[in-house]
Amino acid sequence: GRRHSTGGSGGASVLGKGKGCHYTVLGVARSATAKDIRQAYRKLALKFHPDKNSEAGAADKFKEVTEAYEIIGDESARRKYDSDVRLGRFC
Repeated sequence: GRRHSTGGSGGASVLGKGKGCHYTVLGVARSATAKDIRQAYRKLALKFHPDKNSEAGAADKFKEVTEAYEIIGDESARRKYDSDVRLGRFC
């Protein structure tokens, strides 16, 4: 199951889970284009994929990167996330 951060909105299942801002996780600016986000995700996914990286914590980092991309890589989910960020729920 997914863990939720304390004090989260109680809303969508993945929005409050991450250890940091989804933009920070992917290393992109909030103004990043969809292409920038996709490129950052692909780079990090290759770096931390469990089949490519056996270091401790790599699998957790891969999950974190994937969850961040699932939100900000999807246009409608990104709009909701950005709205929640503006309301101070995340980041």
